[in-house]
Amino acid sequence: MSIGKVAPSRDSTAIDLLPPSQADRNLTYEFLTFFARMEFALKHAGYLKANPDRAEPDWTGYAHTLDGTFKGRLSAEFQQALRYLDEHPPKKQIAPDRKLGWKTPERLGVTSHEKWILDLVKIVRNNLFHGGKFPDPVGPVPEPSRDHRLLTACLAVLLECLELSPDVKAAFTRKIEA
Repeated sequence: MSIGKVAPSRDSTAIDLLPPSQADRNLTYEFLTFFARMEFALKHAGYLKANPDRAEPDWTGYAHTLDGTFKGRLSAEFQQALRYLDEHPPKKQIAPDRKLGWKTPERLGVTSHEKWILDLVKIVRNNLFHGGKFPDPVGPVPEPSRDHRLLTACLAVLLECLELSPDVKAAFTRKIEA
């Protein structure tokens, strides 16, 4: 099945719905797996939203612990990732009047660069995980060629966040016992 078909056939699998190239499939899988493990690590390191009925990671609280730390990082790959996300943020799927569309997010009200960047990483994850990156019957996703660069940049950011947060890194790398 090609990604352009409207509905999967009985013979297709979920992997058939991922980007057509194996490299992009692997990158998509790596990003989604890394992001999920990052959320596991945030929760286990104590970054939880204040709702006792739901165990949700507190990305905002975590971002605030990173305030001011991105500037001093020397990794060329990390700085390039920050620059790419700042200059070419992922579009966010919107639904004005119940019609799907895309909007470039604005940094209004975001207090720190670290929070802004993590918000962009979450948009990339949400677009993938909640179906925003699949074409609909009327046309393709805008700028699918950017997906590879966005995923690579987001992975570089998440990797650097682990280096900045020993508690999160310890939870991330912890072996899970059955």
